[in-house]
Amino acid sequence: MEKDKFLKPANAADTPKKKIVKFDLDIDMDALKERALQAGGTISSMAADVKDAAMDTKDDITEKINALDNMLRQSVTDYNDAYTQMNDKGI
Repeated sequence: MEKDKFLKPANAADTPKKKIVKFDLDIDMDALKERALQAGGTISSMAADVKDAAMDTKDDITEKINALDNMLRQSVTDYNDAYTQMNDKGI
């Protein structure tokens, strides 16, 4: 007997029944399709703009990395040359 009270809510008899409400909506499907196509075009254009900006940023970063790499190589070369000269002079 005790198990039955766990199988259903205590207020099961008092629970109101849900009503289904139907709406008669006048939806212009052609207009919705047109708006969806416009939105798709807008999103595509915006995505292209974002991609272009990202590629420009990538190119700028690549140029800066290459410049820093060249500076580092030159610094190492200068250091090695200076070390060699000092070593040759016995310093």
